[in-house]
Amino acid sequence: MPNLKKTQEEKELTGTARKDRVGADSVQINPLETLPEPPAYLNKTGRKAWKKYTKVLQTEQLLVETDLDSLGLYCMHLQIAEEAAEELKKGVVRECRDEDGRIYYAETPPLLKIYNEASTQAMKWASQFGFTPVSRKNIPAVKKKPTESKLQQLMGKRGDGSGTVFKIA
Repeated sequence: MPNLKKTQEEKELTGTARKDRVGADSVQINPLETLPEPPAYLNKTGRKAWKKYTKVLQTEQLLVETDLDSLGLYCMHLQIAEEAAEELKKGVVRECRDEDGRIYYAETPPLLKIYNEASTQAMKWASQFGFTPVSRKNIPAVKKKPTESKLQQLMGKRGDGSGTVFKIA
């Protein structure tokens, strides 16, 4: 499997950034600092999902203004799937039985189709945001530059500045 492409920020943190390799296609994202309000079209179930996932994305500094509409669609599909599942629990399957009690006709409820479509769409959106195990592997983690300890700072200041304490003659 090929290595994932590093972002410009990751290259700068690791010290491998070069000006001649900065592409015109690199987009700088500005993560949102405050949690946005859920869209009006979401009900209680959708709003709960909205709050949960915006918090997750904001914590990882991945929540961007341009993604809010897509995140709203994801939450709406979760909402639709959950509502359809609740209705399906009530047992709305229609069966026709013959005199011996054998089923000769069973109707698939339309809610099952709605549930399946909403679940499929929700999974597609979930993979776009890294909410599935496989898609999470494709999101590069923001790597923090390691900070030097006090001892490392002191050792770096000794001698000729190379960080070596002893010189070999």
